[in-house]
This record gives sequence, C-alpha cells and structure tokens, in this order.
Amino acid sequence: MCTRRASTTPRVRASSLIAALTVLAASAAPARATTRAVPAQYKTIQAAITAAVNGDLVLIAPGTYSESPTLAGKTLTVASYYQSTGDRNYIAQTIVDGKGSGWVFRVQPCPIAPTFVGLTLRNASDGVRATGKFRFIDCRVTGTGDGIDYEGGAGGLVMGCVLEGNSDDGIDFDNEVNAVILNNTIQNNGDDGIEIRMQPYTGPQLSIIIHGNTISGNREDGIQLISSNVWTSRKITVEDNLIVNNSMAGVGMMCCENTVENYQGANIVERVGLFNNTISGNDHGVTGGDSLLALNNLIVNSTHIGLKNSNAGSIT
Repeated sequence: MCTRRASTTPRVRASSLIAALTVLAASAAPARATTRAVPAQYKTIQAAITAAVNGDLVLIAPGTYSESPTLAGKTLTVASYYQSTGDRNYIAQTIVDGKGSGWVFRVQPCPIAPTFVGLTLRNASDGVRATGKFRFIDCRVTGTGDGIDYEGGAGGLVMGCVLEGNSDDGIDFDNEVNAVILNNTIQNNGDDGIEIRMQPYTGPQLSIIIHGNTISGNREDGIQLISSNVWTSRKITVEDNLIVNNSMAGVGMMCCENTVENYQGANIVERVGLFNNTISGNDHGVTGGDSLLALNNLIVNSTHIGLKNSNAGSIT
C-alpha cells in the first residue's frame, strides 16, 4: 500500500490530463455539413463514407451491418441514433459485424481525427485497426481479436467504451502512438486488458494516459508494458483506475519484446506514473520499473506478490 502524496502532484497530473483532452477536443470534427443516412439513403456504411465530405455525419439506423468499412482522408462522425438521443439501447441495437475479416473499421490518416459514437463492433481480427488518429466514444467491442489495434501514427481518445470478450487484447499499442484511454470498462479479454509494446522510437515524447478505467478479469495482465531493451521517448500515466481480478499481473512489465507474462519485473527505464489506483485480486500486483513513480495506490489481495522489482530510480 502506497500512501504518501506530494502536495503539488495532483494538480500537475490533473492539468496534464486536461491539456491532453483539450488537444483532442481541438482535433474533433468540424461542424457537420450533411447527414448521410444508412440504410435510408445508402445501403452500406462504406457507401455513405465514400459519398461523404469533411464534416459530414454518417448516421446508422438500428440493425446489423455485415461489412468492414475503411475511413481515410476524411473527417467524419460515424454514429448510431445514440448520439442525438442519448438512449443507450441504440448502442446494442446498432451492430457492425466484420464477418471474420481483418477489421470491423479501419482508420487511416485523416486531416482531423474522425469520431465514432454509440456502435457495437464484433467478429473480426480487430475491432478498429488504425494508422490514423480517431475518437471512439460510448462504443462496445466484443468477439474480435484485439478490440482496438493502434499501429504507428495512430492515437486519439477512447472514452466511455466497453471492450470485453475479445480473444487477444482489449487495446493493443504498437509503435508511435499518443492516446488517452478514459473511463472505459476493459474486461474478460483473452490476453491483456491493455498491451503497450514500446518499440524503438526517438522524437517528440509520446504520451499514453490511462485514466479512470475498470480493467478486470483479463486472462493475462490488466496492463502490460513490453520493452525493446532500449530507452524510448515515452511517458505512460496510469491514474485512478480499478485494476482487479486479472489472472496474472495487475500492471506487468516485460523485457525483450516478450509478451508472455513470466513475472520477471523488467527494468523498464521510461517514466511510468502510477497514481491513485486500486490494484486488487491479481496474481501479482505490480512488477518491474526502473523509473516507476507509484503514489497513493492500494495494492492489495494479490495471490503472490504485491510489488516486485520496482527499483533503481523508482519511488513508491
């Protein structure tokens, strides 16, 4: 249990999150020009996306749509009726089924991040496969491999979503990604809740903020960080999360590009901030870190070890 808090730390962390969200809000879609209705005007989501121009809304009626749309080069909003009504029943009623293909939605670079609101995605290798930034709000992803697969150049915001029952990771990070993962439920996935592969990278510092999520019941780690054994320009902040009852580590750090948890507690040198989390009921609580800053966490009810191999420049 870590209980000591520096008096200025919460203000610094809160301002960092606010700044990140401000940048994401500034990159939201411009005012809508036209509503493209599916299936009333366009039989498929892809047809509506193809016809749309920057700022348009692709509005999807309740139903099941068996397709794998790609969004590239356009700033759009793709949404169910939930967006305008606030009725959460529309999330479950508006299903995009990838038919076992590589993805349900593919997002390639766009001038400003597109937005997805109030959809259920299922049945593909990835729920969203992205090489561009996007905003994913109040959606559900289930029955895929990775719920969200961030590749190099991707990022954005995932907020208020449920990522559950996917065979691999709830969210998978690869290469250069900046993202905010905020107030989601990430549960009962076949591997990690969130997996972050820290491939070699130099350049402007990358930031991943994981804030206010419930991460539970995943079959490997709640959050797993995987080092490539070289320092990279990344900062990872894990704050105010409930990380409980995952089969292996609550927060596990691995070396050598190894994703199979062995509780080694790798000497990851990038700054990892662990603040105000409840980490309970995992096999191990937190493993690894040479620059771990862990303040005000509850690390309790671990089957074997609460905190392992957090040393060198770490503070707990």
